[in-house]
Amino acid sequence: MVLRLVLPMVVAVVAAFAAAWVQRRLRPDWATWTLTVLSGGAALAVLWALTVLAAGFAAEQPGLSAVFGWCAALFSSHDRIPAPVGIGAWAALIASGVSVMARIRVRREATRMTYDDIVGSTEPVAFAVPGRPGRVIVSEGMLGSLDSAEQRVLYAHEHSHLRHHHHRFLHVADAAAAAVPLLAPLCRQVRFATERWADEDAADEVG
Repeated sequence: MVLRLVLPMVVAVVAAFAAAWVQRRLRPDWATWTLTVLSGGAALAVLWALTVLAAGFAAEQPGLSAVFGWCAALFSSHDRIPAPVGIGAWAALIASGVSVMARIRVRREATRMTYDDIVGSTEPVAFAVPGRPGRVIVSEGMLGSLDSAEQRVLYAHEHSHLRHHHHRFLHVADAAAAAVPLLAPLCRQVRFATERWADEDAADEVG
């Protein structure tokens, strides 16, 4: 049983390292969808396996079964989960929770940024802000470094992010990487795929 539950973690590692291969062989829109689904699915599989291992190990402990009234015979009828595996599963779940909370904290801090400060900055900054309607934020430093044709490309690129809701793909990949750090390469590939997608849209629009 332990081997079957460890298998999703192996698949997640393989998927993370195969992401760049997928990226190079698919159109950016297909790559974005494929990598995002792979990222979310791998994260859920790993978390499910860790949860089962952690819960199974806890259920096998005589002290806990006595406290919660579990049937000791039921949990002893299958292959026992080795202590290093069970303790490791608990440690991984706790680390995952801490990582997710840290990522949420970073996102909240980012939302406190004042857009007026960014627009007036001399740093070259441009990004899309999803919403209804979405907005494109461009700093004076960025506009000053581009001619009119380059500005058209910039806006076409950012509007592509809004039109195709790229932030949703990035949220899934980011959450998966926060919960399962092994999937960080997949998250980077999803981000790169959305940029390729926006670049190709801008090239088609501007010519």
